[in-house]
Amino acid sequence: EKYAELKGISSRDAQQTFMQVITLKNLSLREARLIGGTALVIGHGNPRFSEDIDLSQISAPEKLAPFLGKAARELQNLLGLQSSATPPKEGGLTWRINYRQPDGSQVRLHIDSQPYHCLSAHPVMVEYPGIAPFVFPSIEMADIIADKLIAIAFRKYLGGRDIFDLWYHRLKTPATFSDQSVLNFVILK
Repeated sequence: EKYAELKGISSRDAQQTFMQVITLKNLSLREARLIGGTALVIGHGNPRFSEDIDLSQISAPEKLAPFLGKAARELQNLLGLQSSATPPKEGGLTWRINYRQPDGSQVRLHIDSQPYHCLSAHPVMVEYPGIAPFVFPSIEMADIIADKLIAIAFRKYLGGRDIFDLWYHRLKTPATFSDQSVLNFVILK
């Protein structure tokens, strides 16, 4: 509840953020890189809510099994609520961790895994009240912004979160990257 008040988000969104942090804390797969909106929120001060975890450099989703199982067990121990990790459907790339609340509703977290090789590396500090801060591998901000530009250009639907992310990290806050570095990543992709 304190985290929800601090961030101005709902209790359910705060629970989902807690799940993200516990999942990342247990994910010690060396090649994994946190990408996308969650990397911006957790590692670069973006104030919006992010509902999933996007990981890259995961050659096979089943490699995540021991880490996500451990995260589900930790959530169950911490919350005293039934929790589980569900592997992707046949040919899929998305894991799910969920737990059932006393009222019967479920809180779910999607963990999307992609095999793509990252073009950069940049660690981010993950912080959440009551949990010791830790570092998780991610990618450079310019690399994430390049992905956002590509998504806006080629997606069938326009994602409001992508537009917000570009506005926030390019126009609202002092840029920690150059336009040229973003362009270089776009060209490489």
